[in-house]
Amino acid sequence: MNGEGPEAKTEEQLKAELTRLRAEKAALQAELQGKKFKEPFPWRNLVAWILVVLAFIMAIAATPASWGHDYLMDTDRFVATVAPLVRDDAVAQALSERAASRLVEALDVQDRLDRVLPDEITFIAGPITSGVETLAQRTAKAILQSDQFYWVWEKMLRFAHSTAVATVRGEGALELTGEGDIVLDIGDLLVELKARLVDAGLTFLEKVPVPVDAGTVVLFTADELGLVQGLVHLLDTLNWVLPALAVLFLVAAVLISTDRRRFLMVSGITLALGMAISLIGLNYTRNYLLDQIKVPTNLTAAQVIWAGVVDNLVQIQAGILALGVVVSVGAAVAGPYKWALWLRNKTANLFVAWQDRRRRGVKEPGPVGKFVEAHKMALRIGGLVLILFILLLLPEVKAGAVIGSAIALVVYWAVIELVRSPAPPEGTKETAAGDEGEGGYEKGEEKEQTEKKEPTEEQ
Repeated sequence: MNGEGPEAKTEEQLKAELTRLRAEKAALQAELQGKKFKEPFPWRNLVAWILVVLAFIMAIAATPASWGHDYLMDTDRFVATVAPLVRDDAVAQALSERAASRLVEALDVQDRLDRVLPDEITFIAGPITSGVETLAQRTAKAILQSDQFYWVWEKMLRFAHSTAVATVRGEGALELTGEGDIVLDIGDLLVELKARLVDAGLTFLEKVPVPVDAGTVVLFTADELGLVQGLVHLLDTLNWVLPALAVLFLVAAVLISTDRRRFLMVSGITLALGMAISLIGLNYTRNYLLDQIKVPTNLTAAQVIWAGVVDNLVQIQAGILALGVVVSVGAAVAGPYKWALWLRNKTANLFVAWQDRRRRGVKEPGPVGKFVEAHKMALRIGGLVLILFILLLLPEVKAGAVIGSAIALVVYWAVIELVRSPAPPEGTKETAAGDEGEGGYEKGEEKEQTEKKEPTEEQ
């Protein structure tokens, strides 16, 4: 060396350089401090927190409102959820016991036997009645679980639901009693049950008519119709207003806040917390309602019905909870926390090491690598937008879909990092693997010069 270069700096020059750097640091700190005091909108974070609280309330109310609207007012979904329940053994058992009890009561079997049997053996009327009821219950259960009845049940359920929805919307009318009550007639089931009993050997029932009102079920009275219609119209409005307000408040909170990354994380936590509270409330409601049922058979049937009807709501809430967790974790990873910096650095180093090894064996990057490098940011954002679009198109956001989408997005971003071909750092020369001679000598010389510069740069 000839005494020139960074290592030839005198002590005075180094002190001057240190003084200059300290002055620049002080100036930057003063500028930053000034910006903090000159914040033009000191109220923005307060407004953002208010919006987050409102979004929290909207999110808790939105899921049951939307679920209720979709499953109570949509005939296809209602039938697909409710119709299969009759095939469950517990539900069929409870329904068959109820149907058999009503049939024996309507036909007044024991009184008829008391009149037919001689006085000496009338004491057997009670046991015979019990036997008839047991046979009726078994027969009714077989009917309920048969393919023939399921076909009839599904058609009847679809007709009843679509007609009821049309009625409360003011588009049609159900069967009305003389008092104006809206009813559902299940008399056909009782008639078929009676015919099966006659075929089973109880011929004395053949000429006994089933009372006209035995299969009549009152859905709601005339006085309740107006209230039901008002609730349906309210549900129609809440179905889209509550979710829209929840999303709008969260987006507004992020945009208004002075720290958008932080409030994006808060938004994710808000969604997750709201859904967690909803799930806890749903479980409390389930336990409270089931505690009111004292008959074991009916309790088992009610548990099956609750699981079949409400399970979809639970899955939707779990999906939104997972979405909130994914958003909050993503925002936290992008933050200034020590663990986040460590994680990002480790991940970046992995990709840098991979790209460096790949560069050594390739003289000229391929067209795919060049394209991905030139458009890497657009490709990253495009993948995120595509995932969000797919989630929006799903009829129901469930936990599996959210977690799977998050994993797919991470893998997609990793592939971008592996495929892209970034330019080598300035001041270095690339040589193909196995190249020897002048290229290798130049690279070795550059490395030697770099090592000599490092102590001075640290000073």
